[in-house]
Amino acid sequence: MKVFIRGGSSLTVDLASGHAVYESIRKRPVLSSLNRLHYNPSRWWTVFSDVFLAGLIVIVLSELVMMRGPKGLRGRGGVELIAGILIPLLFIFLT
Repeated sequence: MKVFIRGGSSLTVDLASGHAVYESIRKRPVLSSLNRLHYNPSRWWTVFSDVFLAGLIVIVLSELVMMRGPKGLRGRGGVELIAGILIPLLFIFLT
């Protein structure tokens, strides 16, 4: 039998053997505040994240145009570009 307790904790009891396991959950200050941002607390947060995304895209595209030589798109920059595309896609499709 499993009993859920307020706050996210739970108590699991095996009635046949009498063995019980108590699981408690406590908030981690930094992670809980960062996790709260993913709940989209207000409209301004959506606007801010969209503007931030646009800024990051501008930075990446300008770097691809400006860099030449071994750090450019045909050198190490190309490897970083492919890794930057593949890693997020792997997280999307494998989770």
